[in-house]
Amino acid sequence: MKMHIREWMNSPAVLSLKKESKGKMYTELFFRDPIRPTYFNNDLMYSPADGTILYAKEFNPNNFLEIKGKDFTVKDLLGIDDFNERAIVVGIFMTSYDVHTNRVPCDAIFVESKFCEVIQTHNMSMTLLEENLFYDFGYKKDQMSYLFQNQKKTSVFHSNMLGQRFYIVQVADKDINTIITYDDQKRMRQCSRFGQVRYGSQVDFVLPLNKKFDYEILVKKLDHIEAGLDPIIKIWARSK
Repeated sequence: MKMHIREWMNSPAVLSLKKESKGKMYTELFFRDPIRPTYFNNDLMYSPADGTILYAKEFNPNNFLEIKGKDFTVKDLLGIDDFNERAIVVGIFMTSYDVHTNRVPCDAIFVESKFCEVIQTHNMSMTLLEENLFYDFGYKKDQMSYLFQNQKKTSVFHSNMLGQRFYIVQVADKDINTIITYDDQKRMRQCSRFGQVRYGSQVDFVLPLNKKFDYEILVKKLDHIEAGLDPIIKIWARSK
């Protein structure tokens, strides 16, 4: 259920996890995958990940984030040099308390997955941003340098309903950089599992805008959401 990060951090579920040992948290509990209801609604895109919203807005392909004085574009995020479309980008930070199973926002055909080229061979830690979310209920963009150099995997899907592609980018944390996608599933139902990123990580959903549709972003910065349960974008066809 969507709620502010402050409310989620004080929820019974998180308070219960805080009582567990680190050993249990990073082994048994990290891999938990709770049963969830499956929704089917062509007007909604559901969250692909559990976590906290870092950004949810429209961007030009060459306009995204400025991190420590350097531009990081949507093209950089996707690892697709010829991407040239305005798009809604929703960035979701998965903390160590979050479920790390990723789900498909709508009915889709899996097209391909590929790892993006990175600047360095070693991932940066996301710990500082996570601690700011935990204790200050906020974050600073300069803490997001990991987007430049950490391991990223872009998965491409095609929505028959929209008649276009959309993208999900999985970003790994330091040390444990295992990004899993279930590539054998070609046709995927809305909210079905498609992969996992192991240990503190991030998932971005990129939806290119289509002139045939109108869009409403249903989440805002610092909302905490759950994969397959919370809608993030509403879509409806424009009147002719």
